[in-house]
Amino acid sequence: MKRFDYYKAAVCTPPVSIGDPKTNVDEMLRILQSLDPDTQLAVFPELAVTGYTCADLFYEELLLQEAMTQLIRLADNAPENMAVIAGIPLKAGTRLFNAAAFLFGGEILGFYAKHHLPGYNEY
Repeated sequence: MKRFDYYKAAVCTPPVSIGDPKTNVDEMLRILQSLDPDTQLAVFPELAVTGYTCADLFYEELLLQEAMTQLIRLADNAPENMAVIAGIPLKAGTRLFNAAAFLFGGEILGFYAKHHLPGYNEY
């Protein structure tokens, strides 16, 4: 019979500063450092890097650039043995996506865009 080990994951809910990616990533890093060293996956909420309710600020290039800069900082400073998923607005060409970034080993390994957006003017 095959024996399966447990996979230690953490669902993290940081305090969020709307439109302030640096402060949000500071909080995310603080949480990551406080987790049990055996934690293998940490998951943060959608749009955790910027805050969910930025409304028209999501169309400001300055916010999108700072969010990406801070996501890179999060990847660089996250524990090496821990995968991290964090929500971020992602601009691709002329389109804007509500995306999840997958980080591991000091790198951003990929993004996954949300497909089913709510129909009540949330994003």
